[in-house]
Amino acid sequence: MSQPVDLPADPNNPGERLFWLHRGSTDLVEPNNYAESDTARLVLNLNGDFDAIGRTFFWNVAANHGRNEGFFQQDNIVQSRFLQAINVDRAANGDIQCADATARAAGCAPLNLFGKGARSQAALDYIGTTFRQDYTIKQTTYEANFGGDLFDLPAGAVAFNLGYEYRKEESEFQPNDASRLGIGRTAAISPLKGEYDTSEWYAEVSLPIFGGDFSFPMLRELTLDGSYRSVDNSVSGKDKSWATALRWRPINDLLVRGSLSRSFRAPAITELFTPVSTSFVSATVDPCDYRNLNSGPNPAARKANCQAEFVRLGLPADYQLTSNIQAATQRGTTSGNPNLKNEIADQQTYGLVYQPSFIPNLAVSFDWVKVDLSDAISNFTLTSILTVCYDVPNPDPAVCGRFQRGDKDLMNGDSSLAGQILGADLAPNGVGPQTGFINAGYLNFSGWSGGVEYSLNLDDYQSLAGLGGRISWDFDLFRTETYELSVTGLGFDLVNSANTIGLAETKWNLNTAYTRGGLGLLWTVRYTGESKFSNTTTIENYAPLTVDAYYVNDLSVAYRFDTDRMNLKDVTARLQVRNVFDAEPPFGTTGIGVYDLIGRYYQVGLTARF
Repeated sequence: MSQPVDLPADPNNPGERLFWLHRGSTDLVEPNNYAESDTARLVLNLNGDFDAIGRTFFWNVAANHGRNEGFFQQDNIVQSRFLQAINVDRAANGDIQCADATARAAGCAPLNLFGKGARSQAALDYIGTTFRQDYTIKQTTYEANFGGDLFDLPAGAVAFNLGYEYRKEESEFQPNDASRLGIGRTAAISPLKGEYDTSEWYAEVSLPIFGGDFSFPMLRELTLDGSYRSVDNSVSGKDKSWATALRWRPINDLLVRGSLSRSFRAPAITELFTPVSTSFVSATVDPCDYRNLNSGPNPAARKANCQAEFVRLGLPADYQLTSNIQAATQRGTTSGNPNLKNEIADQQTYGLVYQPSFIPNLAVSFDWVKVDLSDAISNFTLTSILTVCYDVPNPDPAVCGRFQRGDKDLMNGDSSLAGQILGADLAPNGVGPQTGFINAGYLNFSGWSGGVEYSLNLDDYQSLAGLGGRISWDFDLFRTETYELSVTGLGFDLVNSANTIGLAETKWNLNTAYTRGGLGLLWTVRYTGESKFSNTTTIENYAPLTVDAYYVNDLSVAYRFDTDRMNLKDVTARLQVRNVFDAEPPFGTTGIGVYDLIGRYYQVGLTARF
């Protein structure tokens, strides 16, 4: 906290009346953050098979309902009451009191800022409050599948699967009054509620062309796989995804594989249904400001669009606008967008698997991946909206309709508002600039992964015969080469985020597993490489530039009981210890979504099949 303090005039030093008081105020709010989450899930799965036309077919139907609910809670300060509690004077009897009589009647007690712990409990009770946000997430799915072998080819049977899935997603987020009204030192938090459902059908087929007894030199195996899925989303409409893959085995020890696919991501509930809330926005650049008119990624388009805008507003085409939005905020709104489309991704993968016959139980793999994502959903600022509206030859009216400029007639002769971006108080629609989610950007990603798998049967070694069982290692390495994102979709704002936090250049996992009878042990080491905060910062404007590499160790123990004498199948008890050594996130990071914030924790479970 930083607060100016005005002192009485000193006749000997008349210029020294004002100084700044700085205070950490760590003793005003107890570190009492608390969160609770409960998850319940019910799954019903029925499956079977039958013989028909000389073949065996399988089927299954399943239903799944899950519910996750909980809350976040944090102690905080009511800012208006804090200001009342530090604004004090002396009562008639000389006692220090809150200067505002109305505040005193409401229980205001003076807050002493000098000295840690000097505040009274009465003052803390007056300025304190609790922020709490409750949430509920529900998912319901129904699924049915039918498949088997259609007919035989020389290389094997043509296999297929047909399926249908219905899924419903529901979400509700409810902040308490303190959070919703924004009475603390943070922005107001709006409630959120929304739902959507999807109806999907899909088909998969595997076509063996060469293989088995029908093979030739350099054609030990050649298999073509294909899949197709049609989705009808109650909000974002209909779309489709497909994939085709080819597996080629030129020799017995080597498999070469590749795939092409199209997939999509439907908008999330928060992107669709975040309610409208007031915001105060400005723009780094207004393209129609006379100082920016001949610059930008496409100066010709910018100038033509701005001149057309001026004419539409009843202004001269060569109007010289000095934009206020670059220097001051305007009141507008931010919200979700129920008209969002799906994000579309085109993917390519190429790889190989090498299993040398002279080293049993060894497999080495490598895969290269490339993803081009279009219609990316981005939370647009006003700067991005203005750029997309004026820097393309054919602007999208839906984007340009998110703000309004003052025209000649509307301003009633006030030339200072002509051409300016209007806030909610002057905009004809009474809304002002509207920021939020828009389909516009694109993402280019490329990277590769490598893996090594190896296992040993300990019974095969006399020196280890007493131990017995089987031990295996599974090492997976992933490397990010390119992660380029353009929020506007115009490319001039393309940012390569590879090797930044969350997109570490190198990650790897090592799983070491041991099994014997019903006992299973798994030790996992997860590594995240050194990462930068940003690829655009330098030591002159940010420190530190990087965070250290990060290791997390996990342990899992499972035991499957002998149930021959019981009417149960596969009764298994499990114990998991996550982050065994309680590794903390690297210094300087929050760790949210990337590093482990919880620390060491335990999970136990018991499953049984009837």
